[in-house]
Amino acid sequence: MTVLGVLVALIAVVGTTFLGWEWGASFAEQPIPFVLGVCVAIVAITVTLRGRL
Repeated sequence: MTVLGVLVALIAVVGTTFLGWEWGASFAEQPIPFVLGVCVAIVAITVTLRGRL
């Protein structure tokens, strides 16, 4: 799980620093970071639920 967290943090830092991604941007403004955020949220929820079952 730590590796996944580090990977997500690295993507966020690189996207913000080098690609001009903004936190809280809508899908219409910046679709790539929005889609990545949704995918990461789905993975996090799935991992959490699998650990509890």
